[in-house]
Amino acid sequence: MKIAQPLTTGVRIALLLAACAVAGFAQESRGTILGRVVDDAGAVMPGVEVKAINVSTNVTAGAITNSAGSYNIPFLLPGKYRVTAEITGFKKFVRDGVEVSVSESVEVNIAMQVGAVTESVETRADTAQLDTTGPSRGKLSATSGA
Repeated sequence: MKIAQPLTTGVRIALLLAACAVAGFAQESRGTILGRVVDDAGAVMPGVEVKAINVSTNVTAGAITNSAGSYNIPFLLPGKYRVTAEITGFKKFVRDGVEVSVSESVEVNIAMQVGAVTESVETRADTAQLDTTGPSRGKLSATSGA
């Protein structure tokens, strides 16, 4: 019976360590920008290069859209970002003032317009963005253009 006592203590310690590890993961301080890229006709666009540039630090993170036209740029520090999208045969897309908050995902869906890459479509108007993926699902977050 004395063998069972140390085993029980060992199991308790393992469970405590596992609980601490889970609690540590729940305290993520970075956010995500994600979305879908389509053309003027609404068709998904794979292979589009999407970038998120932190306005304060000028640090750039990026992703390439998958076969469903979706992209995901995780692990972004909280702050304001400029989101760009580029692919040959289409105008460059630019959206300023995308606000990333702690542990939240911001959805930025992109509609590309046919044209030369040297042309760009910039979105600068104040908008309210709906967080559809975070714990505050359905909450509007105000953003402002630059």
